[in-house]
Amino acid sequence: MKPLIIILCSVFFSANLYAQQKTQLYKPIKRLTVQEMYEKGVNFLYGLNGCDVDTVQAINLIRKAAEQGLAEAQADLGIFYDMQGDYTQAVNWYRKAAEQGNANAQNNLGLCYENGIGVQKDYILAVSWYRKAVEQDCVTAQYNLGRCYEYGYGVSDINQAIIWYTKAATQDYANAFWQLYEIYIEGKGVPKDVEKAQKWLVSGAERGDVRCQTILGYDYRVGEEGFPIDGEKAIYWFEKAAYQDDDMAMFELGKIYAGGKLIKRDIYKANEWYRKAAELGNAEAAYECAHAHEVGAGVNANKESAFVWMKKAAELGYPLAQFQLGLYYAKGLGCEINIEAARYWWESFLENEDIPDSARETALKNIKLTYE
Repeated sequence: MKPLIIILCSVFFSANLYAQQKTQLYKPIKRLTVQEMYEKGVNFLYGLNGCDVDTVQAINLIRKAAEQGLAEAQADLGIFYDMQGDYTQAVNWYRKAAEQGNANAQNNLGLCYENGIGVQKDYILAVSWYRKAVEQDCVTAQYNLGRCYEYGYGVSDINQAIIWYTKAATQDYANAFWQLYEIYIEGKGVPKDVEKAQKWLVSGAERGDVRCQTILGYDYRVGEEGFPIDGEKAIYWFEKAAYQDDDMAMFELGKIYAGGKLIKRDIYKANEWYRKAAELGNAEAAYECAHAHEVGAGVNANKESAFVWMKKAAELGYPLAQFQLGLYYAKGLGCEINIEAARYWWESFLENEDIPDSARETALKNIKLTYE
């Protein structure tokens, strides 16, 4: 019987050891405070402090903290539902956090009311929540309140808009610089002031606002709004914007390198920037890619490639590409002859406003010929 006693004792000891290990495994989580639970959830969400990225575990922990009333967790849970497209739940959690004074949740709830996301659109309530957030110096809410004043969302006062935009800009909120630039360059409710517009444009560009960078590059390219023509500075600012995936800046770089007026002409660089812009959906850049492949400018002439780019430009709504694509189909350039498709694209071309009368007449004549 002795071996049996040894076996039974061994089994009991192993079971007891397993129970102790299991207790130790879960003990840290059970002892977490609500704040610690939330912080651990954030660690799992972003892979911080030795935690692997685990979205499921992260949301579970954040949800537990939110259900126990932690405003930060409620605000983050609202963002999670917002990103998932469950706007009713997003508003629910934003409201819980906002009512506890969480500034980010107050701002986000304001956005929901402003845009009618998960709730009935209500500009007055939007402004009310933005005001609560700006009382806590929430920079995004300062910008949003400025927009409401500028565009008349529940309130209307351009001077108040300038005040709130300036507060946001003082905290380096990039979008605010653009709004201030627009107000002064267009004279929206205030006298036009090019000098002030320049100041805000340059400040916005320096702080990374892609629109400011692109417009500043353009101003240096053509010498507008008080800026001198300067090819190097134009390229500098266009490249800043281009590396933030701004297709207009890419297209402008293509024009600079293709033109050869501000710097030495480089058709290869021009084509590179045109292609990058076209891949991001820039219609004019796609047309330039088509033209390059059609005539062999910096690339091997290839009618099929020209057709692909021309079709892309036409589908993106570029009128000249629509007219040219009609010719491609009519003549079989890079594609099979297709008279119906040719007619379709010429008719699409005619739907555009502000096209030259001569081009309109040619398109009409071409359409007529397809019926003869």
